[in-house]
Amino acid sequence: MVEGGMRTELLPHLAVPSNSIELWNLSFGRLNSNAQTLIRRFVSQVISRTFTPFVDVTHQLPERLVPDLIHRFSSSEGYSIYPDVKPFFDMLQQVKKHGRSGSDWPWSSTTVGVITNSDDRIPGILESLGLSVGRRSIEKVRLSPQDGAVTDVSFVVLSYDVGCEKPDTRIFDAAKAMFREALSTEAGVDVSTGFDDFTPLYVGDELEKDVLGAIAAGWYPVLLDREGKYHERMITVRTGVTDSPYTRQFVPVMHDLRDLRFWRTS
Repeated sequence: MVEGGMRTELLPHLAVPSNSIELWNLSFGRLNSNAQTLIRRFVSQVISRTFTPFVDVTHQLPERLVPDLIHRFSSSEGYSIYPDVKPFFDMLQQVKKHGRSGSDWPWSSTTVGVITNSDDRIPGILESLGLSVGRRSIEKVRLSPQDGAVTDVSFVVLSYDVGCEKPDTRIFDAAKAMFREALSTEAGVDVSTGFDDFTPLYVGDELEKDVLGAIAAGWYPVLLDREGKYHERMITVRTGVTDSPYTRQFVPVMHDLRDLRFWRTS
C-alpha cells in the first residue's frame, strides 16, 4: 500500500551489517525483551555505514542524522501512498456504512487486514498516511483514536510479533485467527457457523512471499502488479516440487486495488 524512498545513488552503498542476531531482531523482535534497543542499534549501524563514505575524512556525520532518519522512516515523512489506496478504502467505507446499493463491489461484508514482514512501526505509519487502523495485534492491544469506529484496516499481523516471515504459513494462520476475532467483534458473526462463509483473499506484489505463501496457507492469491511487469490478466505458478499439471495454479494479475471488484473464485 505504501512505498519508501531513498535516493537512487545511495542504494548501491546501502551497508547492512551481517550480524544475523540483529537482523533476526529486526523482523522477529517481540520474542526478545531487548528488541527495541537492538533494532535502534542495527538501524544506526546501517545509517552510519551508508553515509560515512560521503563525508570528508575531516568531518563527522551530523549528530542529528541517525535520530532524524529513524523518525522519518517511522512516519509518513519517509513514505508515499499509492494513488489507488485511498479511493479503494473510501469505497469500502461507503459499502460498510450504506450497503452495496449503487456500488459494483461484489461483497456485502469485507474485512481488511495487513500481513507484513516488518516491525511494530507499521500501524503508526499507516495511520500517519491517513488510514484508520484497528487496535488488534498479536499478543498486544494497541489503543487507537479510532477505537470502536469503522476502520480501514481491522488488524495488522507483523513478523515482529509472530516470529516468522512470509511465505511461512504460520503468519497467514495468525492472520486468520485475527480475522476470526474481527468478525466476531466487528461484524457480530458467529464464527462457529459463519466463518466459512467468508473467502480468504490475499493481495501482494511478490510472487514467492505473497502469492506462493498465500497458496500454501490455503488462501486465494492476487498478484498486484502496479509497475506493469505482467501484461497477462492471469499467470501460472508452480505450487509443488514436481512438474505436473496438478502442481500449477492460475493466479489473477491486477494493477489497481479497485480492480478487486472483478475478482471471482472461478
